[in-house]
Amino acid sequence: MQHIAIEGRCYVLACNQLITKEAYPEDLRSEAGGTPVCSGGSVIIAPGGKVIAGPLFNQEGVLYADIHLEEVLTSSIT
Repeated sequence: MQHIAIEGRCYVLACNQLITKEAYPEDLRSEAGGTPVCSGGSVIIAPGGKVIAGPLFNQEGVLYADIHLEEVLTSSIT
């Protein structure tokens, strides 16, 4: 995600789901393996590649960050 922010000179908001095997129907749980199946990892990244919120693993939540649009024009790799 950081390379996308740097390359695109843009903010990146990556929303990744948290899924445990308990979310699967009973007959598919053995195929889902261990828990969690998908551990999340939501994150907000500034245009220069700096992580400004998150990543959020193995828990539900909401990420907040102040975004400064002028940073899109003035960003450099951090």
